[in-house]
Amino acid sequence: MIAHVDPAGGVARWGDTMETVQRILVVDDDPVVLKLISSILGKSYDTDVAESAAAAKDLLAACAYSLMLTDIQMPGETGEALIRFVRTAFPQTAVVVVSCVSETREAKHLIELGVYGYIVKPFTTHQILIATENALKRRELEMRRELDRKTLETAVNAKTAALATALNDLKQANQEMVELVSGITSIFIGLSPAMTVMQWNKTAEKVFNIPAARVLNRSFWDAPISWDWDPLRQAVERCTTSRLPVDLNDLVIRRPDGGNGFVGLRMTAIESDPEKPTGILVMGADITERKILEAQLTQAQKMEGIGQLAAGIAHEINTPIQYVGDNVRFMKDAFEIFLDVIQAYEKHNASDMRANRFDAASAGAGRVTAASELEYLVEEVPRAIEQTLEGISRISRIVRSMKAFSHPGAEEKIAVDINRALESTVSVSRNEWKYVAEIETDFDPTLPLVSCFPGELNQVFLNIIVNAAHAVEAFRGTSNDEKGCIRITTLNQGDAVEIRIGDTGGGVPEAIRDRIFEPFFTTKEVGKGTGQGLAIAYRIVTKKHQGTIRLETENGKGSVFVIRIPYGNQSR
Repeated sequence: MIAHVDPAGGVARWGDTMETVQRILVVDDDPVVLKLISSILGKSYDTDVAESAAAAKDLLAACAYSLMLTDIQMPGETGEALIRFVRTAFPQTAVVVVSCVSETREAKHLIELGVYGYIVKPFTTHQILIATENALKRRELEMRRELDRKTLETAVNAKTAALATALNDLKQANQEMVELVSGITSIFIGLSPAMTVMQWNKTAEKVFNIPAARVLNRSFWDAPISWDWDPLRQAVERCTTSRLPVDLNDLVIRRPDGGNGFVGLRMTAIESDPEKPTGILVMGADITERKILEAQLTQAQKMEGIGQLAAGIAHEINTPIQYVGDNVRFMKDAFEIFLDVIQAYEKHNASDMRANRFDAASAGAGRVTAASELEYLVEEVPRAIEQTLEGISRISRIVRSMKAFSHPGAEEKIAVDINRALESTVSVSRNEWKYVAEIETDFDPTLPLVSCFPGELNQVFLNIIVNAAHAVEAFRGTSNDEKGCIRITTLNQGDAVEIRIGDTGGGVPEAIRDRIFEPFFTTKEVGKGTGQGLAIAYRIVTKKHQGTIRLETENGKGSVFVIRIPYGNQSR
């Protein structure tokens, strides 16, 4: 399928004036994905779609695109082949990969081909928007750098030819060159074949806080720049060897204000003779603000997820806090009554005992006791104390569970007690299931610690438990006579742990059982689900933990999700 092409779209090439209309091409053999991405981007950009590499090539030949988002695994010509074609035939078109392949090696390979980003399916709206915006911004920067480079190259070539015939024009040519370089808004550093700094413009002075006089005619490797020189040396070596542009993104530098920043650089070979060593043009920009924005958006997404749980947690904590408060106020009133009784006893005993009226003292104390309902208080105060301690213990358990559930993301796997992780998830999700189901657990005490990413596995458990609660609620309908049941078990299988999470809902219809792990597939009503939960669970279990997840279901009797996680580097 080839989508309709807007005849008003103009072709933009390197060196042309920057276009104002951003047109995006989306390539995927899945019409659902095409429709989803098109709907996400269609509000802000002109968007065309193609279901194959061949269809995409036809569109590329007819219209200039700022950005192409493409899948890798497609029938016929692959996405990688399409990317190579675009990088050669349409270098002005940025490329972002949207693929279900989440292997780091594959992503690194494609990044080395020149793609601007790599999004793993299933994706979120935020991921598509952020990746698109970043790719377009980076493309604009590169186009501007290319325009600057061409402008500079033209001037350099013109002045070099003039120098051969008119030595007297040297001074004027040099002055014009200085003015030209100073006017470039990107970082511009010119290096000779011996890596001597020949050009250092005002933008470089500002970003690195180093005046040109301090580095000109000196070795670039001796420049007092606070960054990691190793990747820069490697990039320069690749550029001089291949004589092709080399990008170096997200290089950390120490900024003039003392904080850390980021720069993006491109090394381009300058050569007049292929047989001689080449000089290098280093161009780039300070991308610190862009990186800060990305981090803020990522944090906002995390906080959104925490906020959804927070309402249920607050509700769970509020109940024990309420009766703890009531009991404390009751014990305060009881203490005042006890104090009155003690004072009354002391008063009667002191006066009557001095007069040797033992019967009167006893009678007076009895009247005070009867009037103060002391027997009732003696019976109820211990109960109030016990309930208060129970409420405090319950609050403490909820807080501990929330802390365990919200385990910070780790770059490497760590050893985790799966039974405790499940207990914590059950606790923090209590508000989701307590009105519709009872939880039954049967945890194998012989489980060793499991090497895993705890935060992500907790998310898998949460998604499935919440799905189970929704299934039970839907099957029960409006009946409130009897709750359903969610049963969670663990089993040591020698080389892996098996986790089973079952419910007494209505089961999954046979017609859709093969689709439950597809992104955005859901049978729930609007507001109940996005179709992402099980897709995310599948990716976490199979891709990040090399495990398996499957469904056992029977109509009218319920469903069981069976998760198997290899122990890895286990610790007993």
